[in-house]
Amino acid sequence: MNARGQILGKREEVCWISGLSYQTFRVVNGRRQVTGSADMNVINYSYGDSGMPRWGYGIEVSAYRGWGDALKASISGKATKDGACKVHKSSFPSRKLAPLSSWKLGESFFDTTATRSGAIGRCATTWTLSVANGTYGTSKSSFKLNEFRCDNATAGRATVGCVVPWYASPLIYSKSRAPQLASHITRAQRSGLPGATFKSPLTRTTNAATMKRNRDLACPRDESRPHPALNPQGPGWYRMRVHASGRSINPDGVSEEPVEDYLIAVWPQEPAESVVIRSSKMIDEALPANADTTPDDTSHATPEPDDAAEADRRADVRARLLRSLQDD
Repeated sequence: MNARGQILGKREEVCWISGLSYQTFRVVNGRRQVTGSADMNVINYSYGDSGMPRWGYGIEVSAYRGWGDALKASISGKATKDGACKVHKSSFPSRKLAPLSSWKLGESFFDTTATRSGAIGRCATTWTLSVANGTYGTSKSSFKLNEFRCDNATAGRATVGCVVPWYASPLIYSKSRAPQLASHITRAQRSGLPGATFKSPLTRTTNAATMKRNRDLACPRDESRPHPALNPQGPGWYRMRVHASGRSINPDGVSEEPVEDYLIAVWPQEPAESVVIRSSKMIDEALPANADTTPDDTSHATPEPDDAAEADRRADVRARLLRSLQDD
């Protein structure tokens, strides 16, 4: 959430920053006498993965201002759910509010129950925070997020995943690295076709007949097409990016009609390590069996700092989800 209270997010994560105030008082001779107060920042962070049936909801609380008996309190939390999911784990042990500017952390994980083929499910997740303070009793406050949708309804992908549906999934192509493809997309967007903005996104076609008709119109079988050069700038090192879809439709089988689509982009670049940008459980399991055993005797390019930081952060989020799955 930003300063105006809006939830901020991307396709696989959302963040909401809120506040919490706590006050202690006693009634003396019929009059209310304040004995302390604490103002807290509350950070809500929920994260998932388009290839996993589980998502996490973490909460962090810190008192940034306070005095008196309020700072003698302890805070704890419990996560609950409402909808097509179940609570896998909820952990927020009791911690003292003091000292100021110290963070108290809670983490929870949820599993979708929308796992059958074609199923789509939503689930609201809530953290209930309890502030306990001796004779002052216990005060409770709740924070709720209902931003993730999980489904097993993506054509050509036989896995369950959880995403933020109001953030369209972007595909980004470089005009310098894939000029022909980028030019085609740019002209299509300028023509008024959907896909240029988040307000007018493209929607994946799942009807087999429609997909075949689109392919036949875009690439007629009787139309001859020259094969593009994969080394447009002559001899040298090139980076190759391969996009594939439909790999899980008929694995290790034979199909008379094409069920897999591939896009290959090539651009000049010094040698660098191979990177899997997006994968599936089936591919992840196959990678170790087909690992490249070539000795690494070449110096590799260092990723841009921003790209490296983003990759590290996403790797940490995915690692949290994987660890929770291993704890089952």
